[in-house]
Amino acid sequence: AITEFEINPFAFTGNGSLVALDGYAVFDRKRKIPADLSVKPAASLEGFFRPSGIAVIGVSTKDGMHPGNIIAENLLQLGRSDVYCVNPKGGKAALEGRDLDLFASLQAIPSPVSLAVVTVPAAYVLDVVRDCAEAGVGAVLLIPGGFGEIDENRDLEEDILKIAGEKGIRVMGPNCLGVFLAEAGNEAGLNTFFIPEEKFRVALDREKNVAIFTQSGAMGIMEIYNLKNAISPRVVVSYGNQLDIDPSDLVNYFNEDPSVAVMGLYIEGFKPSAGRRFFNITSQSRKPVIVYKAGRTEEGKRAAQSHTASIAGEYEVAKAAMKQAGLIVAESMIDHGDFVKTFAMLHDFRADGNRVAVIANAGYEKTYAADNLGSLVLADLDENTKNELRKLLPPFVGVDTLLDLTPMVSDEVYDRCIDLMLSSDRVDALCVSIVPQAQVLHTTDEEISLDKDNVAVRIVNTVKKHKKPVVVSVNVVYGADALYNKFGQVLDSGGVPTFLTAERAMVCLNAFIRYKLNKERRLLSEMLK
Repeated sequence: AITEFEINPFAFTGNGSLVALDGYAVFDRKRKIPADLSVKPAASLEGFFRPSGIAVIGVSTKDGMHPGNIIAENLLQLGRSDVYCVNPKGGKAALEGRDLDLFASLQAIPSPVSLAVVTVPAAYVLDVVRDCAEAGVGAVLLIPGGFGEIDENRDLEEDILKIAGEKGIRVMGPNCLGVFLAEAGNEAGLNTFFIPEEKFRVALDREKNVAIFTQSGAMGIMEIYNLKNAISPRVVVSYGNQLDIDPSDLVNYFNEDPSVAVMGLYIEGFKPSAGRRFFNITSQSRKPVIVYKAGRTEEGKRAAQSHTASIAGEYEVAKAAMKQAGLIVAESMIDHGDFVKTFAMLHDFRADGNRVAVIANAGYEKTYAADNLGSLVLADLDENTKNELRKLLPPFVGVDTLLDLTPMVSDEVYDRCIDLMLSSDRVDALCVSIVPQAQVLHTTDEEISLDKDNVAVRIVNTVKKHKKPVVVSVNVVYGADALYNKFGQVLDSGGVPTFLTAERAMVCLNAFIRYKLNKERRLLSEMLK
């Protein structure tokens, strides 16, 4: 098998052909790389997301902070009655305020088990997988590390895969946190993250339409908390070393789940041949897939290899492939979180074109927005809209697509200007930038509480009325100044993506509209074939 391959540089011949001037390849005669680009049936993942019977293997009789104990506690706190704890020595464990029996084996559990959550050290995992095969368990989640990221344990991975393949078992992990799945309707939730409940509280009162798939468990946790003011996750999957289940499987599965509108991925690298399969699957996704690809430098590649045993590859090659597949590429983790937020909150908004208008109450904000148009263009306002705006504004305010209202307009006038802009058939989208310290606007926490018709509430209602993409920038960080916390929260919780700067707002609006328009072009192209 070829494990590394690079050609650099190329040169052009007189007739335009490419000629390789230099290159190298690394071969591994013992290693076989599968050429199969197919993905296993989505139904094979049901045990991880809709299990009936969960065995937590490795629960301790003494250590309440053992990962197995924390996972069992988290599952029981969700009200699940199908959780069984396994320890070969038997005994009892104090969980959820009572002593629960520990089963000595999977076979001793009185009810069928579809998911085994394995928390024993790597040295014991192979025996546990054999037990799972004998017990007919179809989904195995391997929490511990110490596998492919350590050279001497790579054979252990092969042995696990051999058994899993023979018995039709799907394996997630190893070296992962597993699955966090929010409750939905009559469907029970799931939480295998070995973090105590008091340190991991997720607000589930927001719209839950986002799926996060990540090789790094910590990244998944960070994303949940970064999004907490705006949206809640439907599912977060930390898949670790991708011994079996990889991003292709997850995208394929949740592409069919109507509760998920947006998928966000953090990828360090791919297993051999898995990259082609990933691009093949994601190019067919009907939902936006947002990707941050780590391992961009030589140091980053080495870190990825030692972290999740991933082959990072050349970033520019991966980036080109991602864009060709129609993925939304995040250049930073800030981009990733902001894109996920924007696409989740605007997922059912239309994008008729790329003509944008900007409304601000400070001159520098409209300039900042204009400097970050990207592929957007400034709308050309019709005379009727301009005249209606002039009736609302002082004579010294210049009426244009980049509209600086100055700090002197009221909540009502600010909202009326937004309404007029969105009413114009020449405006496809709008960026609203607000400096909340403006004298006249009701933006402090106290003013928001007293005035139920404040500018934030008005904006939320106006955006819902028009269903055109609108983003807002508010120059105050949540928590940095307690005066204005509620202002941004009202906008975010009302479904209007809100950011710290006009730059962030415009970058996200640009990504959203570009994706929507490209998707429409692709659909039209397919229809005409």
